Amino acid sequence: MSDIVLEIFRAGVMGLICAYVWWVGRKAQLRHQRGWMFILTGFALLFVAGVIDVTDNYPALNDYIVIGDTVYEAFLEKVAGYLLGSVLLFLGFWRWLP
Repeated sequence: MSDIVLEIFRAGVMGLICAYVWWVGRKAQLRHQRGWMFILTGFALLFVAGVIDVTDNYPALNDYIVIGDTVYEAFLEKVAGYLLGSVLLFLGFWRWLP
């Protein structure tokens, strides 16, 4: 039970960070700076991976092709979500910071 709570908390934090980065970038015109879009996309992918990770805990969702505990879901969560999101965050901060 504590795993589900921590996964929901992690997905929520990533969602809040993603929304905050988008809001600040729109307000301060950061989208014109190098690397900002990589950072925003990286946080968005980490948020999506966190949401997909939460769905592992519900066996009723196993009938669907992407949601539930399937091979496709594991690939989307681990590779497309966490790995690609982390790489995009690294590239974004590397390009953005002097």
